[in-house]
Amino acid sequence: MPPAPTKLQGRVGALRLKSGRFDILLVVVYYPLPPTKQKEEEVYIKTITLIQDWLSGLLMRLHGRTSVFIGLDNCKFGIPRKDAIL
Repeated sequence: MPPAPTKLQGRVGALRLKSGRFDILLVVVYYPLPPTKQKEEEVYIKTITLIQDWLSGLLMRLHGRTSVFIGLDNCKFGIPRKDAIL
């Protein structure tokens, strides 16, 4: 796997384990927290876009037999915070 882009180091990572009997891709993604101030929204959106582009590119390189495991943090599934920018 190619290294994570410099701007995303510390936010994403991937490790592929492959042999004749298995092909596993382990991925970690640490999303930034949603901004609480309007002026921070542009950087937040750019970071999310970079992460999604990296992840999509990574998954597109795989063959059909690879088992993928993705660990996420701050992905904000569920009810949004009251102070979040919508």
